[in-house]
Amino acid sequence: MASDFPDIRVRVPASTANLGPGFDAFGMALTVYNAFTVQATTGESEVTVTGEGETELSHAADNLFLHAFARGFSEAGESPPAISLHMQNDIPLYRGLGSSASATVGGLVAANHMLEKSLSEEKLLQLACDIEGHPDNVAAALFGGLIVCAAEGGDIPAYARIPVPPNLHAVVCVPDQHLPTELARSVVPQEVSLGDAVFSVGRAALLLTGIMQSNEESIRAGMQDRLHQPYRATIFPAMQPIMDAALAAGACGSALSGAGSSILALTFRNPDAIAAAMLAAAYAHDTPARSLILSCAEHGASVVPLDLG
Repeated sequence: MASDFPDIRVRVPASTANLGPGFDAFGMALTVYNAFTVQATTGESEVTVTGEGETELSHAADNLFLHAFARGFSEAGESPPAISLHMQNDIPLYRGLGSSASATVGGLVAANHMLEKSLSEEKLLQLACDIEGHPDNVAAALFGGLIVCAAEGGDIPAYARIPVPPNLHAVVCVPDQHLPTELARSVVPQEVSLGDAVFSVGRAALLLTGIMQSNEESIRAGMQDRLHQPYRATIFPAMQPIMDAALAAGACGSALSGAGSSILALTFRNPDAIAAAMLAAAYAHDTPARSLILSCAEHGASVVPLDLG
């Protein structure tokens, strides 16, 4: 089984979490990917990286992919084999676009492939949540599409897939600076007012309804938030101006992507103009950035034998 597995490539999409009010619950896969090539080796596992994070990611045993890979084998009661891992990363690192989730999901999916799929998709999701600490990005990376998750302790999260119109664009402004996740989480209060909670619950419901019905007004109202974005704006002053610029240029709605620093805008039209407006606002607030024009990735993590491409 594991000792003579064929060389494989695991392809995992990026993801954007929260989409405004869906804090730690909404995740949507995006059409930019990390690819992980896994080959059997002898001795110690080895890691090479090209693309995003080439000089920053660990090449040692504490690499997140290797950690998740070993966790998958441990769950099945087996020891992981030594592998040669090559990471081709196109997902921006430390920008709220699910780079770490892609490595976690990639490692678990690779392990499960070698284990002849002995772990269910639900078990993979549970393991990924244990590693990442929350389900939104990992669920989207694993399953693709727009996923709503409800996690409770160490149980397998309940989740549902929401249909996304194929003509919905995801415009992403990716600042050069990153917001450390620990810092972005530390400024969010542990308790909020009843008014703010009610506000965000209503907006979350509007957002999902708006996406399913292609209703621009519902999406615009539905991406508003009072749970986390007002607090994160205090450590990222360019956030609100970039979001405002997206809306002024015609976006349906805009939100911080995950913990940031990327800003997401959803639109059915003129994605290039919206991207340009977001970049102009970023530079006007001393925040150099680049833009990505993406869509919802319908498929999550996939395994391809290397001899098939």
